[in-house]
Amino acid sequence: MLLADSYKARLIDENSINKYNIPSALLMENAGMRVADVALETGEENFVVVIGKGNNGGDGSVAARHILCNNKKVTLVLLTDENDLRGDGRLMFETAKSAGVCIVNGFTDEARECIKNSD
Repeated sequence: MLLADSYKARLIDENSINKYNIPSALLMENAGMRVADVALETGEENFVVVIGKGNNGGDGSVAARHILCNNKKVTLVLLTDENDLRGDGRLMFETAKSAGVCIVNGFTDEARECIKNSD
């Protein structure tokens, strides 16, 4: 397996978008689905996904939505203000929210409890 640091990952994304015309939202959807697949392979039932405002947060929102769609319990902990979300990351967050993913805003006592009780 090849691993890319953040600089190389950004170049791969930019190349995929600009050279091969793959929409960034599709890259985010695919990344989030793969994360969900790996999480679901564990056989666990109760998940927490912690996200910030960057594009990885969009990946996490997709993962949470797919985990929920597989009839598992999932909570999405958002570590930034919802208004700070932009672009595809915001789109994926809003889609997860519309799908019924439980959202906890901030690293609160509620978030800590969800993390403590997750598998």
